[in-house]
Amino acid sequence: MVALLVAAAMAFVGTYIQLRKYPASLAVALAVFFAGQFLIHRVRRHRTRQAEKEQCRHRAACSSYNRELAGFKEMGDPNTMLALSPEGFERFVLRYFQFLGYDATETPAQNDGGIDGVVRKNGHTGLVQCKRYAKPINQAPVREFLGVLTKMNADAGYFVTTSSFGPGARRFAEGTIVTLIDGESLTNMIQQLPYIDPVSKKPVDLNGFSNRSQLNGRTKYPSTKYPSR
Repeated sequence: MVALLVAAAMAFVGTYIQLRKYPASLAVALAVFFAGQFLIHRVRRHRTRQAEKEQCRHRAACSSYNRELAGFKEMGDPNTMLALSPEGFERFVLRYFQFLGYDATETPAQNDGGIDGVVRKNGHTGLVQCKRYAKPINQAPVREFLGVLTKMNADAGYFVTTSSFGPGARRFAEGTIVTLIDGESLTNMIQQLPYIDPVSKKPVDLNGFSNRSQLNGRTKYPSTKYPSR
């Protein structure tokens, strides 16, 4: 071992002496050396980040929250939502608001004034009405919904349906506190819900994840009592 170190030191000294005779060669050698070190550092940092990213994605894929969200997204198309019972669709919509961070409460089936749920966030209260319909919704139900919102002093109202809204309904809702969400819009908004890293609480991209088979949970909706993320 000692002989090897001595030989290496002598080789280094010999190389240094030779390069001292040729300053340009020394500058080139140093430039090549430091460039190589820089590239090695960049490659190592890239590999470390990729490993951390893959670990984050794996951790997120194992999360019960993200497993439920994956099942929720599978159900988020108009045909599947239309196949739910009216009560099941109401709970499905309220779960969507919970994924958005709202505190969602289902209203009693009787004497609810057409209101299916109450959502609260940041001190604001919104009322939700859900219609599992196949035909477009005209102006009359939207007008009645706005009347209830006014009477109950709500901050906002969300009229959600599996179908669509007619031109009259859309014109009436313009400039009011009523937000109309049709089946196509609801599907798009559900698909945009982000998966969350359970450690950092930041969104994580699981599209194309090699271990995506873990995200295969289908969610049943007889209840609205779900764990928060």
